[in-house]
Amino acid sequence: MGVKLVTIAVKHQIRRRTLHGKHYLHARLDRTRKKTRIVARKAGRAAKNAIIPSLPGVSKVQLPEPPAPQLLVSNYPPNDSESALIVKAIEKAEAEARRWAETLEQRRRNGQTSRSWIMVTTHKIEQANRFVRRHKGLISPIRRLPTEILQEIFRWVGQTTQMADRKWRWNKLLPWVLGQICQSWRIVALDTPSLWAQLPTVHLKNKKKKTKTQLQYLSELLHRSRGAPLDISIDTLSFFGVEHNVVELLCQHAERWEAALICVPSKALTGFHSIKGRLLALKSLILMTPLTHRLHGPIDLFEVAPLLTTVYLVRPFSGGDVILPFSQLIDYRERLTFGNQLNPAISSPTLETLTMLELTDDIVFPSVTIPHLVKLQVGFEYRSQHNCFDNLTLPVIEDIRVVSYRGNLMPSLIIMLSKTSPSSLKSFCVRFEFIDNNDLTNLLVLTPHLVTLHITLPSSHSDILNLASGYHNQPLVPLLETCEFYAENLIGADLTNALNLLASSRCEPGGNLDNVNLLPGEARPLKTLSIHFDGPEWAHMQHGQLENWSAATTTSEALEYLKCHLHAKLPDLPYGYCDQPKKLGIGWNNKLGQILAGIESVKVDDVRDIYMSRVHYSLKIISNWTDSSHGNCAQRVLDKWQPLIEESLEDRHWAFQRPYALLYIAKDHALRKSPEDAMTIAYGLKERIPFAAAMWPMFMSIM
Repeated sequence: MGVKLVTIAVKHQIRRRTLHGKHYLHARLDRTRKKTRIVARKAGRAAKNAIIPSLPGVSKVQLPEPPAPQLLVSNYPPNDSESALIVKAIEKAEAEARRWAETLEQRRRNGQTSRSWIMVTTHKIEQANRFVRRHKGLISPIRRLPTEILQEIFRWVGQTTQMADRKWRWNKLLPWVLGQICQSWRIVALDTPSLWAQLPTVHLKNKKKKTKTQLQYLSELLHRSRGAPLDISIDTLSFFGVEHNVVELLCQHAERWEAALICVPSKALTGFHSIKGRLLALKSLILMTPLTHRLHGPIDLFEVAPLLTTVYLVRPFSGGDVILPFSQLIDYRERLTFGNQLNPAISSPTLETLTMLELTDDIVFPSVTIPHLVKLQVGFEYRSQHNCFDNLTLPVIEDIRVVSYRGNLMPSLIIMLSKTSPSSLKSFCVRFEFIDNNDLTNLLVLTPHLVTLHITLPSSHSDILNLASGYHNQPLVPLLETCEFYAENLIGADLTNALNLLASSRCEPGGNLDNVNLLPGEARPLKTLSIHFDGPEWAHMQHGQLENWSAATTTSEALEYLKCHLHAKLPDLPYGYCDQPKKLGIGWNNKLGQILAGIESVKVDDVRDIYMSRVHYSLKIISNWTDSSHGNCAQRVLDKWQPLIEESLEDRHWAFQRPYALLYIAKDHALRKSPEDAMTIAYGLKERIPFAAAMWPMFMSIM
């Protein structure tokens, strides 16, 4: 299971970085095309403005003179007297536009128009409307905004860009574009230092020309940002030296560093020696190093940083620790290949979030109480000690995420939570190799405030039955809203029946969904019940068992046979992606047409044959191909099957949700209120589960 997740995550990262590059190139092409269109439009308009009025017999449109022509070539707001004159001019121009529009309409009704007269009259109306638009812009509220309010808006825009991945902070994602709108906005932007304090990601290079360019624009940004706290990001894959001019420039402003991402080889950290003791404003630190060099001692650059509260370490090397002011940290996260800094990290009396990833097999948390810890995330590289959490006490814990691909840590977590029963836990997400009988029940008894549960499917159906029907005459976790299970393989009959019972008892409407104060013995209906798998095939096979569809028939086998041939021609279809091919070979095109024609010729009387074959998912994708005979054929098949599918929707309870999940659809679900939305129950839900959410064990860090 761990190898599968790693493989999927690596593929995702490769795809993600490739898409970054593609989007960047596409954005540049789009900007070029847009500029070309704008230039062509302006040239055409200028030609019309020059040619049409010069035609013989053409009267000019009667527009007032611009009352404040100087404002049309600037962005300064008008004063009160100018505003009054502009309003009157707009009214006259609007009246002129209406007069010509009424004349045009009247002559059209009377049949007294010619093509040339319509062109000239339309041009006059456009001139009047353009006059109105330009002058309405002069009195628009945004033009009259005080500088202080405009600066506040600019700062807010700057804060929204900070949510982007800091390792891939392209220039186009930064708020600099605000200074390129107009002259007045540029003046305001240049007078807003915080707008320039968020520096683009600096990729260190060995080339002198590239370094010179970096130094020039970074120097300008540092000048524009003046004394504002800096958010810096340094990332490199090709620099393996010790010192770099760009690093030296940024280190000169170490007192202004508020947030820093540093991803350099460990050897290059020597070039940051001058920042030691000067990080007076640093609040957030991300320190990463590629696997290149071994440390010959501890890293003490960040030992003195009085405001530092958030730290994330990724360090695939050995030989020394990173010395930090642990006693003041609030959020500490690490992904260390060799060793760990667990003991100093948990010594912080202010710690609220702790993330320890890729821990080795021998880790056991010491006997300690972390009084303010709210969120705990732990991931083991391979296996873990069975008593890993036995000694830990977390009195205010609300969110736990634990991943261990070998063994079962539920007993140890139960011991930990029993020390502060009833626990304040609200979210519990774990992925283990297995979960023994009664482990889930024993944990849920301790966590009555639980709202979110994402867990490996227990090995025994009794835990699911207890969650469905209650335990010792009391409902388990009555406030639970989201319940998600992970299954590595096909689920047995007993567990399948238990899941259906859970769905019918905890998902269907019971009247208490919005009731904050539940009565004793009541439980709030679940908002979400889903089962996640490692691939679409497992999900589809389990779907048939949950819906109790009958065994394969001659019709379903014929459809499935043709579906397999369809997937052989279009390998992306099973994964829900298949763009329309731009060019098709004659042989390939004919073969695809034969397969679709074969599907169309199959006589279907029972909708379960369609569902068992799962061919309707593929046909739905192909039907979206525009101007395609194949798309038309797929749509004809779906239209023929639609009455059968619509009639079956009332008896459908589970829907496929990409990438690899099944979601329970209650009788009062919003999807059932619209015929169009209800069809997605059969064809797969439109809203996909985000990859990071589906594969959350691989995305527990902040990156």
